[in-house]
Amino acid sequence: MDAFRDNKNLRDPSQLSAAFSHGKAQLEVAKRQSLLYSLYPPKVKSIMDF
Repeated sequence: MDAFRDNKNLRDPSQLSAAFSHGKAQLEVAKRQSLLYSLYPPKVKSIMDF
């Protein structure tokens, strides 16, 4: 979220492209983490499950 705010005033096309590529890479990392967390759920029940 901080990078989004930091890059809101970018105007240079090469910097915009680099920031966009970095954001896409971070999205892929988040998707992989989400997949792994769903494959290996915690063995302890959440307080919301009681």
